[in-house]
Amino acid sequence: MNKTDKKKFTSLCEKWGWEATYDGEDNWTIRKFSPEGEDWTISLSGSTISELADDLNNYYESLDPEEHAAEIYNAKHSGSEDARRFYADAPDSLRALLEDAEDMQSEVHALCEALYRACE
Repeated sequence: MNKTDKKKFTSLCEKWGWEATYDGEDNWTIRKFSPEGEDWTISLSGSTISELADDLNNYYESLDPEEHAAEIYNAKHSGSEDARRFYADAPDSLRALLEDAEDMQSEVHALCEALYRACE
């Protein structure tokens, strides 16, 4: 990816509230905290903005907010000691966890759409 596209990708991510880090070899990490404070870190790979958008779209399509919320809820309430400690600050309510995951799903979708628009 050329320097101009790297800057464009980084700027688009920042505009939508995501931090973007280039890891080399066409690998990127984007990161954003959810409304409830969960650290959402997504690894992407691509040599163009279009490829990065496709990779993010694949992540979006595979994201299941109910499954995500249930995993955190179960880990917090009946997981190992390390898991309970890791999720100690997560909400106790399954509903709050689900709403948070749904909010982040919307955030991922919004960034994905913005990236696709930038390729037009």
